[in-house]
Amino acid sequence: MDKGNTDFVAVGRALVVDPHWVEKAEQEEDQKIKRYFTEHDQLSASVPSPLWKLIMEIDGWFPVKKTETM
Repeated sequence: MDKGNTDFVAVGRALVVDPHWVEKAEQEEDQKIKRYFTEHDQLSASVPSPLWKLIMEIDGWFPVKKTETM
């Protein structure tokens, strides 16, 4: 962060969550940008299982909307 790379990190996460982020932003389609993962997005995001497990377990690393449990 001392080198001013914070914006790149934020965009990097956004691109992982929505690989079409750049195109949607360029076309001013902000409402179509996917902003978080759900517990069911692993296959569509093509994230390997070990990484997916970490994404789901580490709060705040990636934006994740978890389903509520009863």
